[in-house]
Amino acid sequence: MVSCWLKEQKIDGLMMTHVGFSQFNCKFRSFRSGTCLLFCLILLIVIGIGGCGGIRLENADEEPRQIIVNVERSGETQKGAVPYGSTVRQALQTLQTIYNPDDVISPPLATVLTNDMIIRIKAVVREEETNEQIVPFISQTVRNESLPEGETYIIQSGQNGLERITTQSIFEDGLLVSQVQSAREVIREAVPEILMYGVKAEHAPIQISGKMIYLSMGMPG
Repeated sequence: MVSCWLKEQKIDGLMMTHVGFSQFNCKFRSFRSGTCLLFCLILLIVIGIGGCGGIRLENADEEPRQIIVNVERSGETQKGAVPYGSTVRQALQTLQTIYNPDDVISPPLATVLTNDMIIRIKAVVREEETNEQIVPFISQTVRNESLPEGETYIIQSGQNGLERITTQSIFEDGLLVSQVQSAREVIREAVPEILMYGVKAEHAPIQISGKMIYLSMGMPG
């Protein structure tokens, strides 16, 4: 608070008026004290205006500062101001940026932001697709030594099976980054084909060189 005081003193026939303030002192000669009072009033008004301006400046400094952040998502950039000291999560809430829990956010949500920082959001989409798939049957063979070699018989006819496959695909900003089989259900088991083939070999005649002798009455003829 600025205070003002006056003191009049007669020196060498002239009236000297001393004016004092809490911030500075001044004195001047005047023949009328009213002039000094008017000067004091004007000076107090000027000081008061300056003081109020200083107070408003201090209050402005005490207000929360703001920083600029940039949000990049799906090829688009959003720019906005958020309070100083905001985390990524708070900034996204302030800017009303919509994101899903599966989205990849960089830097992490708990990171405290600095001015002109960039927040990158990769939109993650999960898709599931279910298809029925044929399971081909397999062939099995059985050897049979009682059947002549080369003969084949069908013991059991084969039949294809059927199963239901569920595949989960993950996309980031529209690009496929992962694809896995999440479920498999057998609808019908495959029946194997069973074949029996012979392995018995036929005996071929053997040629013997030399003469043949026939026996008659137990004596050579």
